[in-house]
Amino acid sequence: MSLDPIYLYLTADEQTFLRYLRASDGQFGQHIKEQAHPAYIRLADENQFTRSGYIDFVDNQVDASTGTILVRAVIPNPDHLLLPGMFAHVQIPVAKPHPALLIPDAAIKIDQTLQYVLVVNSDNIAEQRVVTTGAMAHGLRAIRAGLMESERVIIKGIQRVRPGNKVNPTIGSIEPIAETAAPVTSAAP
Repeated sequence: MSLDPIYLYLTADEQTFLRYLRASDGQFGQHIKEQAHPAYIRLADENQFTRSGYIDFVDNQVDASTGTILVRAVIPNPDHLLLPGMFAHVQIPVAKPHPALLIPDAAIKIDQTLQYVLVVNSDNIAEQRVVTTGAMAHGLRAIRAGLMESERVIIKGIQRVRPGNKVNPTIGSIEPIAETAAPVTSAAP
């Protein structure tokens, strides 16, 4: 039995798998052949995804009884800390990393179907900006449209501010939060 590297088996539901296929523009199979599709894992007692490997196998059919497809990742395990039967949290990126504007989810307000944030203009007046949100990264929400990097977003005390109100802003910073993911399945020999 080989422990380094170790195979990590996981099952992906059909909807999630289709999302990955569409995001890879049909190149998912090619990425597997090139060992270019990464997989990141963390163990139950870890807060960060400290181990990385790659996907080397995706089954060619969906299990009709469960609606899932089997995926296998190869994970280097030089310290032999990963053992068969252990559970791991798995993160498989859909797209390559790219620059993004990230803000706390709590700074985003919803008005029926519109999502917006409050920003402070040069006269310290609160203004509303309708935004298009993206995925979560590092515990923060990506903003795909509607906000410029130079704008000052209100992130604290937002419940007391309305558009048009004069505010007394305090400059702060937004810190990333450790990544988390739901447990997916176990590592096996």
